[in-house]
Amino acid sequence: MVFESREKSYRSSTSLITRIILQQNSKYSGHLKIFIVGIAGYSASRVIRKGQVRTIMIYDIPSAWSHDDILNKLSAWGKVLEISFKPQHRFQSVWVKIILRPLLDTEFIVTKTWCQSLGGFYVRWFPGHWKLKDRKERERFQAKIKIPGDATDQQLFGDYYKGRPFIQFLSTILKAKSYLTILDKEQKYVILYFESQKDLHAALEVEQTWSMTVSQTPFQKKSYQSGIDKKKNLKSLKGKKAEPKSSTSSNKSRDKSKKLNNMNDDTRSLLKLILNLLT
Repeated sequence: MVFESREKSYRSSTSLITRIILQQNSKYSGHLKIFIVGIAGYSASRVIRKGQVRTIMIYDIPSAWSHDDILNKLSAWGKVLEISFKPQHRFQSVWVKIILRPLLDTEFIVTKTWCQSLGGFYVRWFPGHWKLKDRKERERFQAKIKIPGDATDQQLFGDYYKGRPFIQFLSTILKAKSYLTILDKEQKYVILYFESQKDLHAALEVEQTWSMTVSQTPFQKKSYQSGIDKKKNLKSLKGKKAEPKSSTSSNKSRDKSKKLNNMNDDTRSLLKLILNLLT
């Protein structure tokens, strides 16, 4: 990945960052990587010695947030050492190298929570070394709740289910590991992610005010074939493969016979000429 480097002075509202180096990807204009050179009042080695550095991939950050906004909000998590941004459609993802505060570090490493609050907005976080297929595995069991247009603040933040607000209901009653709010054709939905199919089915059985449905099938259906059917398919495939070979071999033999006939005709004509000359 090719980046164009430039240096820029920067100071956040918390006065943590004093100077950063920006690397702009020349191929993808939106992809920006930032290396933090200095942190006010700290040397880089001193900051790293204070705690364990974690690499984290963060999903579901609103695309409206600027890079400065994200850096400022991440300061509540800990001390950012390196960060890169990847814009998408409605959201953007961030890869960050950070020294987390002790409580958040425990949640990330020990408790292994799937989401975390960032600036009052819940985002999903993953270990930075995970590949895309590993992160997608957490999206395997999911459901969605349709939020009605006349939903009240009392339902969302007050009493939605037996004295619990809506967000607390999602985590404590439905046992959702993480959630995401989306707007699709002017309709608001909350996407819920579950750890297992058992948890998903248990959540679907809970009676609640708003309707909840499975947003995608947990498993792809596989067609079952008996051993006899598999053998038949293999034989048919072998027969299909053999047909073009036999046709090509027959074509080759025909070409050879044509060539031989042509050569015989040429030799005969040459012999006739030689005999005519001799006589």
